[in-house]
Formats: sequence, C-alpha cells, structure tokens
Amino acid sequence: MAKVTLIGHSYIRRVENAYESGRVPRRGPADMHLQFVGVGGGKVTGPVGAKNLFGYIERVRRFDADVIFVHIGENDLQWSHPFDVRQQIIRFIEELAARCRPWKIVIGQITRFPATAHLDRDANW
Repeated sequence: MAKVTLIGHSYIRRVENAYESGRVPRRGPADMHLQFVGVGGGKVTGPVGAKNLFGYIERVRRFDADVIFVHIGENDLQWSHPFDVRQQIIRFIEELAARCRPWKIVIGQITRFPATAHLDRDANW
C-alpha cells in the first residue's frame, strides 16, 4: 500500500476538495492512500500558530507516508524576504525528513499569484 501526503497552503486544500468531489480523476494504484494537509494562508515563516505549517508535522508523521509532496512559499513571499522564505522552506523540509522519514519528499514550484506581483522583476516564474 502506497501512502502519499500532500501538505501546503490553500492550493492543497483546493486539490483535496476537487479530489473528494470527483472533479479530479482518481488515478494511481488502487491501494494508494492520500492524506491532504491544506491550510488556507499556510506559511513556514512567522510565529508558530494555526497558519504555520510546522505545527502540522506531527499529523503528517502519524500518517507515515512513503512520499510527501510539499507546496508552500507563496503566502510567505507576501511578507518575508525571499532569502528568509528559502531558509524556512529548507528547515521545514529537513524537519519533515527527520521526523517523518518518508522514502521521498517532492517540493512543488512556487508559483506567481497577485500577492507576489512585487517580485516579478526578480523572479523567474
């Protein structure tokens, strides 16, 4: 049985909603189990609280996923310097790896959205 966790901000929550409603085809092995940890406004910078994804690592660890897909960063870039965001993403991935011990961690690309338009000059979306 393959177990996959998808963790991140509202994009992951939206994928879960589409998946559960049947708008997204269910593909993959029949015995694959998915865990969605989508937090609207989720970030890895700032104080630990309801929106900080570091607080969800224990939930991910308990699921014992083989693969963890992470999609984070856009919300952080609204308020934090890109260097700080990069450092926190690295720290988040290192903590996931140490505490959850998955076979693989996949990191999704940070995508442009209206709140990050101030970075258009410097970013290669």
